[in-house]
Amino acid sequence: MLCRVGGAVLAGINTSFAVAFLIGFMLCEIVNGLLRERWCSRSTFAETVLVSFPICVVPPVAGVILGRLVLPTIGLAGDGALITTTILISVPLCVLGTSLVIQREHH
Repeated sequence: MLCRVGGAVLAGINTSFAVAFLIGFMLCEIVNGLLRERWCSRSTFAETVLVSFPICVVPPVAGVILGRLVLPTIGLAGDGALITTTILISVPLCVLGTSLVIQREHH
């Protein structure tokens, strides 16, 4: 599959990046929602919905980018490795971001 991005033709990586991002995003949404549901009141939960969106988007983007940079360096390749790396980077960043939002709202 060929994908044209900014005049450059990329072969076969568009789908891998999209899948890795979507899985990371979905996991971040679940983790974020569960943490806020557990530690926030209903009103605080509602107030932190918009603030939580970037917390669920940025970590998977960072995971995909870092995975793309790091995997060839350590000799790994493939969709599974990219998805795993994205998850391993995304979820801890999401937990950290969500915790900071919850602490900010409680003080």
